[in-house]
Amino acid sequence: MWNEGKCTGAVAAFNVQGATWSRVQRKFVKLVHSPPQVLATVSPADVDTYRKHPAAARFVTHVDSTGEIKVLSRDEGLPLVLDPSESEMVTIAPLRLVGDVEMAAIGLKELLNTGFAVRAVREVAGGLDIQVKGSGTLLVFASSRPKSVVVNGGQVSAPYQPDVGLLSVPLPELESSVTITA
Repeated sequence: MWNEGKCTGAVAAFNVQGATWSRVQRKFVKLVHSPPQVLATVSPADVDTYRKHPAAARFVTHVDSTGEIKVLSRDEGLPLVLDPSESEMVTIAPLRLVGDVEMAAIGLKELLNTGFAVRAVREVAGGLDIQVKGSGTLLVFASSRPKSVVVNGGQVSAPYQPDVGLLSVPLPELESSVTITA
């Protein structure tokens, strides 16, 4: 199942084997037998808008349960393994080239649908301006450490994980303007 936000897409994958609705208990109950795992592949092309991007377009994917980050072209796939009655949400954001740095606003880590807090992303001189609705930790992909991070006009310290290109920006207010200079 896929959905689109203003700046990101999301794909949810489910393994619905192994459970059934009980009319007596009025809830889902697991079956006695052990159904198999489901192997799924999620791709940026699974999101309708991204199918129209050139095949060489690049995207960042974020697996919400594990925090796994991966850069993919439009038609590349991200493999998922789902146990019975499990699901997974993958946020997909288009990469932008700012100077020689690839960047993408992923979304708020604490939300079920991470990317839907990102309201707008626009390129500004040497960086990105990201409008966010909600407080928490904004996840941003950057292929190298940004020079500066400004939230609502004030410089902030934001941890950067160079091994995966993940910048974690603290957002204490419900609406924030974040400027990241590459």
